[in-house]
Amino acid sequence: MLMERLLLGWDIIKETCSPFDLNVGKVEKYSIHSRKYGLLGRSRDLVSSFNFLVNAIAYEILSRNPKFRLVHAAAFTDKTNVNIILGGKKAGKSSFVSSKVGKFKRCIGDDLLLWDGNKTIIALGFPVRLRRPIDTNLIKKLGTNNLLVGRSLAFVNPNVLKQWPAGNANTINRFYLLRNYRPEEITFENGLSELKTRLIKLPSEQSLIT
Repeated sequence: MLMERLLLGWDIIKETCSPFDLNVGKVEKYSIHSRKYGLLGRSRDLVSSFNFLVNAIAYEILSRNPKFRLVHAAAFTDKTNVNIILGGKKAGKSSFVSSKVGKFKRCIGDDLLLWDGNKTIIALGFPVRLRRPIDTNLIKKLGTNNLLVGRSLAFVNPNVLKQWPAGNANTINRFYLLRNYRPEEITFENGLSELKTRLIKLPSEQSLIT
């Protein structure tokens, strides 16, 4: 049910064949196992576990599309621009994108994007993830009914942010760098250089979560 409500542009079909590429189980804690990479995350909290699952899906997408790169960045569109938001962990990318989305603005993603290494980014259709505590003004803007809240994270209803569905491609033409929660526009060339420093490796190339 969570996948049907929170993943945008995905066809969720019940499947009975095995072995599965990803498996979600629960013995005291929810656990996310990958056939390729082993244990990718576990938690007693359902919302945190769903976050591990989203990351696992992103790894599967990347492994099957080697021409693309998985980058840690946020993005939204307005009337004329495709805006990329760059910043470190806990820099406020998700809150910034959520606060910006309005009548003529749509969210592409808040944390994970597919990038062709040049000027194109592709939406993954993953919901925006906010870290708790969430700013009260942002809660009012989004509406409490549009938040799925866990112990440390909350996911936002993709429809309220007018998110682009999975597979939607956009051509980048503007970059912002978040510093102290404030956006600073940077040149296109510097933006591309920054993106190259924010590539996410497959689990086989990094330490697994235990």
